[in-house]
Amino acid sequence: MSHYATVLRGVLATTAIVLLIGTAHAADIDCTAGLTKSSDFTLQDNYYCTSSCTCFTLTNGADLGLNGHTITCRATTGSTCGTAISANGSAGSRIWGCGVAGPCSANQGGTITSDLGKKPWTYGVYFGDQVSYVTFQGMTSYGTYKVPNVFGSVFQNIYVAIYTNGATGSLVQNNFIDGNVPSVFGTPGTIGITVSPSVGPTTVDRNTMRGYSFAGLNLINSPYTVTVTNNIINAANPSYPTAVPIRQTPSVTASLQYNLCSDLTKCPIPEHFFVLP
Repeated sequence: MSHYATVLRGVLATTAIVLLIGTAHAADIDCTAGLTKSSDFTLQDNYYCTSSCTCFTLTNGADLGLNGHTITCRATTGSTCGTAISANGSAGSRIWGCGVAGPCSANQGGTITSDLGKKPWTYGVYFGDQVSYVTFQGMTSYGTYKVPNVFGSVFQNIYVAIYTNGATGSLVQNNFIDGNVPSVFGTPGTIGITVSPSVGPTTVDRNTMRGYSFAGLNLINSPYTVTVTNNIINAANPSYPTAVPIRQTPSVTASLQYNLCSDLTKCPIPEHFFVLP
C-alpha cells in the first residue's frame, strides 16, 4: 500500500470516528426527572421534557448557559410541561442564551419552546437575577417571572412575556415581544411586560411590544418609581380592540419619556409619546 493510500485510509477512519462521536454527542437529553445544578453549567446538547417537570433547578447562585441549544416541551398529556428553568431561592443566578457569562449576541441565543402539537411550558424562567439573549415561545403563564434584569430576548405567544418585581438598579432592556405569531405554538399573548417593583425601582428601556390582547406595558402596585423610556409599543392584536399600549394603576409613580406608541388616544398624555406612522 502506498504512503498516500495509508494516509487516506487513516483520515477516513478518523473522520468516521469523529462523525460517530458527533452523532452521539448531539442526541437530545431527557430532563423529565429534573436536573439540579449547584455550579455554573453550559449546555452542550438540547434537552426535552415529556411530562410536567422542572427541567433545570439552579441552586447556590449557579448560572446556566443555553449555548445556542433548546429546552423543549414534548408532553402529549396533562396541561403543561411545568417550568423549564427554576432559580427560586438561588440568589444571583443568571441564564444566558450563549455560554455562561457571555458575551452574547442576538444570533447566539438558546430557545425555550414546545414541539408543534405538544403541550406548552407554564414558565420559561422562574425567578433568578438575569436573563440574556434567550428566545421564549408559547408559555401559558410567564416567559420570565420575577427576574429583575432581562436583556436582548425574544418572546412569542406568551400570556405575560416578562414579569418583574424589580430590584435596586433593575433593568428590562432591548427585548422584542410579539404576542400574535401565527406560526408559533401557543395562544396569543395578553401582556408584554408587567412591572410591579416591590423590591426596588425599575427601568424599562428600548423594548418593542406588539400583538398583545390586554396591554403592551402593565404598571401595577409599586411603591417605587418605574422609568419607561425609548420603547416602541406597537399595534395590539386586532382581535382585541380594547387592548391598550399602557395600563397604569394609580399607586404607580412612573416617568415616561420618548416612547413610540401606535395609538396616541390610548397613551398617557402629555408624557412624551410619539405616534407611530
